[in-house]
Amino acid sequence: MKKRWVLGLMVGLVMLASLTACGTLGSLSDTGDAFMSALSTGDHAASYQMLHPDIQTEVGGEAGWAEWAAIRNFESWKFDSTSFENSTGELLGTAELDGVTYDVSLYFEEINDAWIITGINFE
Repeated sequence: MKKRWVLGLMVGLVMLASLTACGTLGSLSDTGDAFMSALSTGDHAASYQMLHPDIQTEVGGEAGWAEWAAIRNFESWKFDSTSFENSTGELLGTAELDGVTYDVSLYFEEINDAWIITGINFE
């Protein structure tokens, strides 16, 4: 009887850990999709708010970001790989613009239960 109880407890803990991980992966993917959608529609204010303050400074504030993002209104995108460890995450995939396919890498840090973009790479 004791073995069943311990086994049941262990299975419950594993299930809880997997649900937590799925929730984290989901919110990371949701943030990436929201960011790419904001780029796609030209909503520079929304995409700018998803950036880490260091990136906001690096691009020259909201005006600099709008200039950088203006030519990156991707028509479609798909993330093939999602990973996270502790409070950092990464989305890898592809995006299409004017018939050209680009590799996309988005890097994140979780701050106050929200994923904030700390790095962007389109190749």
